[in-house]
Amino acid sequence: MQEEKFKKLVIGSTVAAVILLSFLLIFLIGQLISISSRKSREEELLRQIEEYEQYIETAQNDCEVYQGRIWLEIAVRELLALRGESADADTASVVVYVPFDTGAF
Repeated sequence: MQEEKFKKLVIGSTVAAVILLSFLLIFLIGQLISISSRKSREEELLRQIEEYEQYIETAQNDCEVYQGRIWLEIAVRELLALRGESADADTASVVVYVPFDTGAF
């Protein structure tokens, strides 16, 4: 009777260990996929930030500069949020000077 009870205990603990290991393996694979997608998104955002900075440098008028700065700030805020940092303290507000003699207003 003792031997039969011991075999059931060994089988039960083996099954529990296999199930636990399979859940841990699935969790590990999920985390690796999450990390990979997050890194690719960060690289994409860094590439967009460089493009927006180049766009601002080559802008022909104030409206294009303003548009580029807004896109740049959106990308920077998204990158900081992805990294878990506060975007309020790290990004400056966008200020645009529009001369009154342009007739826009």
